[in-house]
Amino acid sequence: PEDRDHLLFGEPRLLHGSLTRLRAPFSQASAGPKIGRQVRSPTTGPTAGSSVSITCPVRGEFGNGPTYYSQFYEDYILGYVFKAQKAGFYVDVGANDPDDASVTKYFYLAGWRGINIEPIPNLVAKLNTSRPEDVNRGVAISDTTGELTFYKAVRFSGLSTLDRSVAAEHKARGIEFQEIKVPVTTLSAVLDEHAKGRPEITFLNVDVEGLEQKVFSGLDFSRHRPRVIMAESTPPSPRSTRTVCGSRFSRVTATSSR
Repeated sequence: PEDRDHLLFGEPRLLHGSLTRLRAPFSQASAGPKIGRQVRSPTTGPTAGSSVSITCPVRGEFGNGPTYYSQFYEDYILGYVFKAQKAGFYVDVGANDPDDASVTKYFYLAGWRGINIEPIPNLVAKLNTSRPEDVNRGVAISDTTGELTFYKAVRFSGLSTLDRSVAAEHKARGIEFQEIKVPVTTLSAVLDEHAKGRPEITFLNVDVEGLEQKVFSGLDFSRHRPRVIMAESTPPSPRSTRTVCGSRFSRVTATSSR
């Protein structure tokens, strides 16, 4: 796609204290992101519930390393938010490939650790090889438990989805899918098992091709409250993820246009 839109939810003071000063260049080919003004404050406090917009320039040539690895600036932005933090704990739902366009590889190499959740078996095997010190779960995440049909894109694994209608749209454009059965659970269940007792979940990344809202519906924020949440919000991902976290989070929209 030519344009991608990601949403960043998080503690208001954390986001606004860092992202409003984000000016560093992304590559020699670009001058860095443009930061929009704060546009709303519907709740109490100087930053509560407010919104900042980041418009990223053409991506440049940093590709898969040597410093940043994500596809659309996600690790750069998160790295800036947590620039003063030497270690942290991430949760990546829809982790996909651990080395290709990964949001968390930068943090793993920096000494952070976390949970990677990915239902495609060969990618789970790659995660186990590349991320031996992470928890790698071979399940899909939704608002229910059991087993569901997963539509695995044969050549473009990042387009794989639990949503049959999303897969049908891609098939109409000539993308081949295989149907496989995968175990499904809720994000709360995974975090209850693997993150219980941790002092914090530093950030949560969710990119599941249309099922983002169901992922959030299966997360009990009273028990597990990430400091920052990043979620894809372009189609097929629902725009309703803008409100899923409630007014106690600030929202940042990061758009990358080619």
